Amino acid sequence: MGVSNLKIKKFGPIKEADIDVKDFLVLTGPQAAGKSIVAKLVYYFTSLKEIVYAKQLLNYPQHPYKLKQQVIDNMKTKMFLMFGDDYFIADTEIAFTYENCESVRLVYCNNGHFSVEFSTRINNYLHIHDKEFTAPGTHDINVKDKWKNELNEVFGAFIAVYIPAGRSMTSSLGKYFYYWYAMMDDEQKNMLDYSIKGYIEEIMRIDPLLDKGIVGLHNKYRDKLPALLERLATIMLNNAHDLIKGKYYFRSGVEKLQLDSGEEIDMQQASSGQQEVVGIVNILMYYVVTQRNVLFIIEEPEAHLFPDGQRLITRLMAIAHNAGNKVIFTTHSPYILGEVNNLFYAHYLYKKGLLDLNNILISDYGVSEHNLLAIDKSTAYFVKDGIAEMCINEESLMIDQDKIDGASIMINGLFDVMVELERKNGED
Repeated sequence: MGVSNLKIKKFGPIKEADIDVKDFLVLTGPQAAGKSIVAKLVYYFTSLKEIVYAKQLLNYPQHPYKLKQQVIDNMKTKMFLMFGDDYFIADTEIAFTYENCESVRLVYCNNGHFSVEFSTRINNYLHIHDKEFTAPGTHDINVKDKWKNELNEVFGAFIAVYIPAGRSMTSSLGKYFYYWYAMMDDEQKNMLDYSIKGYIEEIMRIDPLLDKGIVGLHNKYRDKLPALLERLATIMLNNAHDLIKGKYYFRSGVEKLQLDSGEEIDMQQASSGQQEVVGIVNILMYYVVTQRNVLFIIEEPEAHLFPDGQRLITRLMAIAHNAGNKVIFTTHSPYILGEVNNLFYAHYLYKKGLLDLNNILISDYGVSEHNLLAIDKSTAYFVKDGIAEMCINEESLMIDQDKIDGASIMINGLFDVMVELERKNGED
């Protein structure tokens, strides 16, 4: 299998991008540069098979179009809900190539609209299933499984899970969140950003399984886990506890946090960092113990976290990746980028036989074979001024230090200038 690829030309702030979507992908750069647009486009294309499958489940005679047209119409609606109608301009082109070399291409037409072009195998699938789409008995379980297997062959086996910025709203609203969302009609829900709506529904699906927290979730599935996944899940539990500083659980429609002191509080009263990170932890843990193939797309995992917390969330993402999943995340944080580099370098030394992970100087930092990152399965891009530039240094095989320290260099440079001015003025 190959590597997925995303090409963007003139879409929103992105002038040009050619991005290899490897198993562990870092997107960094200044704010408002387009990192989230790249991440959302990967989500958009990766979740296309869910659109196709959902349309196949519909009872066709109630709808005026065949499968292919319904899929295209849904893609256009989804694009509008995610990005609005201002990003498609003259010469806009977006193309996504899946691991098996099948592809989808969006091309500007006029008045903000775009056409959709499918590669041969995707086209064939949609045409072949027009007939099966209308056949009696198509809701049979065996037929559903057949469709899922065929779609996995065409689009890949991974499902996309998007964890957006602003995710703390589900916790900050507390028990009113579920009431608020339940009171919205379908039209109102569809006006939400598509990725945020998907995250809300993901949380609402997982939360009822957390009446005993992620410890209870782990206990429920641990006997079904292979030895390696059981070890990874146990490490995740320990890291999650250190990160959240307590135990999260969900009971009677209310999110609770039991602090290390023994005090129990509603998540509404938790710190902003705890509110931001608990959704990431719960989702990662759920999919690791249920052994699904997932592409996690996470915006700003560092939000409201102290540097040590940023180190821990980086470790959690690395473990989730090593459990057989893919991870994409956007970040501004030099701490997270620095920790990713540490895990790249540790993996390189470990494979060379130059790093003893049992050495107390290393083990005290919590480094183990389970949270190392292989550079050949990873990549990083720096998004700035409309261009996405690969920022892995060819010699060091790590994220370019200039991209990590750019802001620090400016800040420290100003400080050095002021110190020198003080020294000179003091001498006068």
